[in-house]
Amino acid sequence: MKAAYFAAAYKLDEQNKGMNGCSITIPMRPELKPGYPVYVQHIDCYYYVTGISHSFSFGGECTTSLTLTARRKKFMPPGDPNYNYAENARRAV
Repeated sequence: MKAAYFAAAYKLDEQNKGMNGCSITIPMRPELKPGYPVYVQHIDCYYYVTGISHSFSFGGECTTSLTLTARRKKFMPPGDPNYNYAENARRAV
């Protein structure tokens, strides 16, 4: 049963990868490439880079604009991790 749950969660993530996207601008990071994971600290999740644009001006700022997709948040399985559901399976539903 547990394997079916994780397989379904994976399939759902795969189908929804284009649903959660965003664009951010950060200080110049020329080493980033499409497909790289990027951690966004203030929302505690990862995105994957799909587009990159660099801009700079002499005597001004240098920035990298990223187009991101496929947000990956921490996985929190359902239920109480401190409870043994094998003792009372009716509580698991």
